[in-house]
Amino acid sequence: MIGILTFDKKSSLGLDYSHYKTTYPDSSQYNFHNHDTYEIFIMISGSASYFVEKSSYSMVPGDIILVNCGENHRMVVHPFTSFESIKINFRKSITNTVPQPTFDIIHCFKDKSARGCSKISLKRDDLLKLINICSKIEHTADSRLVACEVLELAYFLELMVYINRYYMDISSSESVGFIPRNLQNILTYIDNNLQGDLSLKSLEEKFYINRYYLSHLFKKVMCFNINEYIIRKRLQNAKALLSNGVNPADACRASGFNDYSNFLRLFKKIESVSPSQFRKNTLKPVEPVNRKNSGDNDSTIISLVKLPDLVIADIVCTPPKPSSGDLIKFSAVILNIGKAATPPGVTIGVSFTLTGMNNEELFVTWSDTYNKQLLPGQSVKLTANSGHTGTGAWTAKEGVFSVLANVDDLGRIAESNKDNNKMDKIIKVRKRS
Repeated sequence: MIGILTFDKKSSLGLDYSHYKTTYPDSSQYNFHNHDTYEIFIMISGSASYFVEKSSYSMVPGDIILVNCGENHRMVVHPFTSFESIKINFRKSITNTVPQPTFDIIHCFKDKSARGCSKISLKRDDLLKLINICSKIEHTADSRLVACEVLELAYFLELMVYINRYYMDISSSESVGFIPRNLQNILTYIDNNLQGDLSLKSLEEKFYINRYYLSHLFKKVMCFNINEYIIRKRLQNAKALLSNGVNPADACRASGFNDYSNFLRLFKKIESVSPSQFRKNTLKPVEPVNRKNSGDNDSTIISLVKLPDLVIADIVCTPPKPSSGDLIKFSAVILNIGKAATPPGVTIGVSFTLTGMNNEELFVTWSDTYNKQLLPGQSVKLTANSGHTGTGAWTAKEGVFSVLANVDDLGRIAESNKDNNKMDKIIKVRKRS
């Protein structure tokens, strides 16, 4: 690939700005990733496909993609065309320079989450206007003149004003990305079940879609294979756990990797550091929360907010290969990935809901006897002991079923995150021979 990075600089304002031109584009350099900054991507020449979470966009000159903090995205550049683009990453803190109340310069990023609109398509004159503003940012950012940072900020704010204006002029239908509905459902299922079985065989049984067709469809629509998507999502989850202090072995298991050596190899290959080193480099300090004392306006109470965070690392079916007529018991491996232990004496409950392939509820059971503390990083296996029928066991019938496990199902425990308490798994019951 012949490429020229015409401008690349991180400014003192927190702007990460790059202007890139290439004659023979290579998509292999654009991996599926996310970051903790906002991103503006401006296509000047060439063509590409851009993926943001569960949406796909065709890109031509004059198109802009907006990416929120934490959104997974990837670009696939179409070969045999010259390619030029500008990419700007910035942190929310830069918006503190704008007095309040005024127009929110990141309005377009906030609104796009609700509308599902990540792309803006500009007319040629409007594209040239933005290129001109970007040229002024480049010139000023590379200058050593007095107060050049002030001018750089002014030009960036001007750019954001125009982008917001263009964004508010588009309709949702013009900028909504397209991914087939059945594939969107599968992507959502993958995102919500990273700890579970995400093999093509399991997805085939869950969604009644031929595994080979699914693999072909995913590659055609997303321009990378489904296994790569799952690995990236699991690594992303592991990185978040490591940054919150979870040890590498537990982060591996809670993210769906069954083999630690494989997890270690993949992590080092993609992140260029070991999980242990990544944890050390990114461990987030617990920030104090300041509250004014109503009885004394001059005093401040500093409290450290630490809470447990319970997730389901695995669902276990006993017997593991059931036949019709077997009495099946469900268990769940519960892992505390939070920063505090669960309260002593408070029950850590988990419910199991069995449904058929038409989502009809067939059986509900639960575990409600474990009330010991679960320390950060610790795990415990809980087995159903009761249910709506008075028993914790289900008499198996032939067929394919889904079991949904929900830890802390009655909300007894305050957690830092309640959105990761569920996991489901496919159960296949054979006909007794």
